[in-house]
Amino acid sequence: MESYPPAKVFPTRQDHDSRWRSLARGVAENSQHVSDDPAVIRKPEKIGDLTIIGSGIEAVGFTSVDESLIKRADYVFFCVADPATSVWIKSIRPDAYDLYVLYDDSKLRYLTYIQMSEAILHYVRRGAKVVAIYYGHPGVFVFSTHRAVQIARREGHKAVMRANVSALDTLCADLGVDPSQPGMQTFEATDMLIRQRQIDTGLHLILWQVGLIGELGYRRQGYLNNSFSVLLDYIEEAYGSDYPIVNYIGSRYPGIDPTKDQHTVSSLRVPEAQSTVTGISTFYIPPKRPSGADRTMLEKLGLIKPGQSVRTSQQPLREMSRYGPREMKAFEDFSRFKVPPSYHWQDDTPAAHFILALRNDADLCSRYVEDPSKVVSSWGHEKLSSREKDLLSRRDAGAMQLAAKGSSVKTNSDAELILRKLITKRSRTRALFRSTQNASNGDVRCILDSWSRDCGYSVDWDIMPAEFGMLLREKLYPWTGYYLSRRLRIGVYILGSFRENARNQIFLNGREINEVYYSKGTLRWSADDGNTHSGFLRTQISTNGVRKLVGAVWSADDRLEDRYRLSLNEYIIPASLPLAGLAGSYQAVGAPYGIVTISPDLTDSSSPKMRVYVDGKTLESPIRVGASTFDIDGFRIPFESFRKTSDFPKYFEGIYVAKCLNKSEGLLNLTLNPNTIKPLDESAAGMGRQRVSTTWTGKDQEYCRGDMTLMIDPITLHPMMFGKVYKDGNSESTPVTGMVPVSRFTEEKLKSEPHAGMPDWAWSHLVEIACTASRRGGLFLWHNWQNTSATVQMIHRMFEEV
Repeated sequence: MESYPPAKVFPTRQDHDSRWRSLARGVAENSQHVSDDPAVIRKPEKIGDLTIIGSGIEAVGFTSVDESLIKRADYVFFCVADPATSVWIKSIRPDAYDLYVLYDDSKLRYLTYIQMSEAILHYVRRGAKVVAIYYGHPGVFVFSTHRAVQIARREGHKAVMRANVSALDTLCADLGVDPSQPGMQTFEATDMLIRQRQIDTGLHLILWQVGLIGELGYRRQGYLNNSFSVLLDYIEEAYGSDYPIVNYIGSRYPGIDPTKDQHTVSSLRVPEAQSTVTGISTFYIPPKRPSGADRTMLEKLGLIKPGQSVRTSQQPLREMSRYGPREMKAFEDFSRFKVPPSYHWQDDTPAAHFILALRNDADLCSRYVEDPSKVVSSWGHEKLSSREKDLLSRRDAGAMQLAAKGSSVKTNSDAELILRKLITKRSRTRALFRSTQNASNGDVRCILDSWSRDCGYSVDWDIMPAEFGMLLREKLYPWTGYYLSRRLRIGVYILGSFRENARNQIFLNGREINEVYYSKGTLRWSADDGNTHSGFLRTQISTNGVRKLVGAVWSADDRLEDRYRLSLNEYIIPASLPLAGLAGSYQAVGAPYGIVTISPDLTDSSSPKMRVYVDGKTLESPIRVGASTFDIDGFRIPFESFRKTSDFPKYFEGIYVAKCLNKSEGLLNLTLNPNTIKPLDESAAGMGRQRVSTTWTGKDQEYCRGDMTLMIDPITLHPMMFGKVYKDGNSESTPVTGMVPVSRFTEEKLKSEPHAGMPDWAWSHLVEIACTASRRGGLFLWHNWQNTSATVQMIHRMFEEV
């Protein structure tokens, strides 16, 4: 391939013209091979690489990476506005092509822009590495760059655009404009006139290219701007004749002030003032009227309560420099200031140096994009720990930030194990949470350190909040729960697995979704995989630890539109145990009765209900369940008064459909009754649960014995089990879960009797999930949901103190 390596001398006009003539002929000859028809476009023999960069507003406003890219490129093109930048480019790349040759007074600018794109793409299509440099930001008011990137990508080449400073950026800095206060509109001036754009006078207004109104061509000697008065008429209609307008031109050279001429519509009608408006002028018009807040939207967002008064703004712009009571509080706060314990001191870390190397070495960055693990492993400038290598190899912004922070990253190999223990073990997390809540700020860290040491783990709690954030972005099991949109009557149930993402199960309105993907905090599925809907949901957690999903769900026969966007809020079930979780007998010490029994009512198997019996008689009054006790008629009965017994409860009897968790074999039918079981460990039995050892007989029975834990499912009130089964003469166990299947008739009865305060449609979907699962070994929906919702919230609140 023909190339032009940098020469030692400044290029000549003759050499540049000659190379342009050769390039132009090559581009023209390629016309028969270009197309925008996907069916015609062929895969390139060699993939090209296009990088578009900006030179900024001030002369030679390149970054060190930009300079490296320019030097390493096979071909360089440039379109810059100042001579100094042109000289700099030619001095390091004498072979660079100046795109300004394509402008001509007799040519429409659109034709010039198309030619620029095709000139840039010519060598990209030959598999070369091409850099194109444009004045300011290469993506702001530049048609040819966006066209070149789109075509290159469509044809199978690599194409990226790197941001730089635009005139809008320097305008905000030079004029003190904050786009967020109160907001901003920007229009190309001629387009605004042609399309009759509606100006919102409550916002900052930026008008581009005000010096060439109605001009479609190009003039090297400057634009005449004969239609400028049409623009002034349009502005006057919205603002009046005396409202201020700033004619702004950013500074292109060091030591030169930007142009910030103050005008009005009236003053701009004077020829002398009008002559100062050039082809690179931008108009800034400040907000004229204050914008009031919408009461309905404030209430919908929860920012005010119904009936609460709304203060009306008196000024269009926020006053930022006043000293009122709220501002003076900052001085008062300073008098008591101490560096907070949560402040993270940034150490000098190898991972941070690696990121800086990526910033300054374009070749290293390119190789990192292609194969991050290989580049990280081979980087020998400084010693990266195994933890840093793992994080940096993920090529994820959150992981890179965690690695760069570097607080004892070598000790955090146990971080996910600790988080898993906390998320999956509610009793353990609750005990730790209570300890931290009762401690002063200085003791919280000591409590956490002591707890992790007792568990046999080594961890730096300073960065555990960041580790927790990473886990929330990459694993679904912390999001296990039920999320509802009452407005749209949509429910999403997440049952995440801490073992592997392939075991995650997601249900939409009671039906399991196929091929669900979760990465970087985003949950996705497609109707193309046999689902009734497509979905795109982001996981979010509020400041108090409440979870939600935000995004869109749309039908297979439709396309994504704004009306399908939704917010799914976590449905918070009561923190207290359901009656199904209390099944068993309790000794009512100090009460006017002796034994309290909680169990499913077996008199009508088609309509299961939990019943409370006092000394064998059905209790008619309500029972109140707390965190560690339940109340009957004012008498408090602690959970610890549970009566352990070797008797096998009748409500656990039945034929269980069980599935093996680590094998692909089919479902098993396992019969449990008093003749086949015996207590496994009476001391380990507890409220709502029974541990048993069981045997099975029969020549067709593959497994001969098992060790099981039994419980009642709070949704269906049918018995469930988990444990291990063994083959005859084999000590190796197989983990299983099982459940007594729910009949179709009973399922319909359950759906018609919602509880837990849940909407009837949401309860019906939850019952459908549980009943369908009961015929395939069951799912611990309620237990996992209640556990995870509580633990994630407690962990979130604990880490606020770290």
